Parts: sequence; structure tokens; C-alpha cells
Amino acid sequence: LSCEERMCPYGNDVMDVIPGFDEYATTDSNGIPGLAGYGNEVGQIQTVTLYDAEDDISNFVGQTFALKFTSKLNETFVTQPIMWDSDLDVVAEYIEAALEKLPNRVVDDVVVSAESSSGATGVVINVSFIGRFVQGRQHKLEVVTDRCEVGCTPRITGLANLRSFSDTTL
Repeated sequence: LSCEERMCPYGNDVMDVIPGFDEYATTDSNGIPGLAGYGNEVGQIQTVTLYDAEDDISNFVGQTFALKFTSKLNETFVTQPIMWDSDLDVVAEYIEAALEKLPNRVVDDVVVSAESSSGATGVVINVSFIGRFVQGRQHKLEVVTDRCEVGCTPRITGLANLRSFSDTTL
């Protein structure tokens, strides 16, 4: 495939000099695990904020959704259904596991956190791409929230009353 059909470049040039190179760095300044043996590179962090239209995130509990990941070769992969739990740490674990289970190890390592302040109407989900195969800039994750029933895949209930926002940092 030509570069017009995929995201270029992939990863870092082995000849690049990384300022502040620290081969033994284990975390970056934000506490995100570093890539052992790869210096102090920082993986891309994508932030998705999901809001309930009725300002009550408990409406999501028990519902399912999925995430769509687009690789650097423009291949799209959709996760298995992810169940929304009342405990946001469990939701983060489900998201992390679902992304890492995608075929061909397209996402080999991510760190996911989900948080909501007391009385907040939204949930902030941070996905940090820290694996060797997901270095550098990534396509934005897409949240699949439309109901998908019999004869459709992945079979999800969807997140009713959803409003969302996404942001990316590298």
C-alpha cells in the first residue's frame, strides 16, 4: 500500500536521537508506563468523554457498546461487546481487554482509565497506546453505540441517550 492509503511513518526511525534518552525509564511524567529499552517515548493518549443526555451516567449500566480501531494500514477492527458496569475501574479493564484481543495483535498494549467526578454527567476514558505495534500517531477510536441485534455484529444493546466528545494528545 502507498502512504496515501495508510498512516506514515510507522514508529520511530532507529537513527533518531531522542533527547533525554533513558533506556531504563519505567514511567513518564504522567505516570504512564514507558517502553523499556525504547527510551522515554510517550505513547499517544486518546480521550473519549461520554455524556448521558439526561445527565445521569447510571443509565449506561448494563448496556453494551464496542470500539472501532483503524490500523495504520487502514484496516478496521471492532471489539467484542463491552459491558458497562457501575464500577468505572471494571469498565476500563473491559475496554483494555477488548482492545488487546483484536485480531493480529493490532493493539498489543494499551492502558485504559475511566473516571467521573462525584455528581458528574460524563465519564472520561483515557486510552494510552503504549505497545510496540501502536507507537506514534493513531487513528481516533470510534465508539460504536448504535443498537445492533440479530444478524448484526457485534451484537450490542447500544448506549441510550449518549452524547460524546473525543480528544487526542501525543
